[in-house]
Amino acid sequence: MSSSTSTSTQKVTPLGENNYNTWMPEMRAYLAEQMVWFVVSGEDLRPSYDAGGVAWRDKAAAAAGAIYRALEPGQRVHVVGIEMDPAKMWAKLAEVHLQKVSGARFNALDALLAVRKGVDESLPSLIARVDSLHQELKALRPERYSIADLDDDLATMSMLRSLGPEYAEFTSSLVRFDPSRSDVVQAF
Repeated sequence: MSSSTSTSTQKVTPLGENNYNTWMPEMRAYLAEQMVWFVVSGEDLRPSYDAGGVAWRDKAAAAAGAIYRALEPGQRVHVVGIEMDPAKMWAKLAEVHLQKVSGARFNALDALLAVRKGVDESLPSLIARVDSLHQELKALRPERYSIADLDDDLATMSMLRSLGPEYAEFTSSLVRFDPSRSDVVQAF
């Protein structure tokens, strides 16, 4: 890769605990610029050990290195043992940061519905913030998420939010276990 690589990766904000939804598209764009995205996505499979295999291996190593460098030190623990397999690294980071459980959706929906325009905030900035939170919520939906699932999530969230602060421990313990509406009704 060229000497512009180090300059380019500096534009990718390192992955931390709470920025996967902004990190992922930035990193994907960077990997595409470096012409290694299809190795990371798993679309380009390793060919035999001819010249093509060596070139693929070099691309895989470049992609893995770029991903690793774009992680905060606390996030590197998630890729221990798979540091040279960019497709596995990418999948593992998605698994860790996009837990498609109702608790994560509740938190994302709560954040989306709590948005208020700041005193000095411009409307385009507000729209961008809402769009970002909306994308985060959409990313947390399971593959086959229906209107009925949304209805259940909203009813469950409403039940949990109806409890006062003295029930915070109870509600947070329920949310951790990906409760269905019937689970929450039963717990009440």
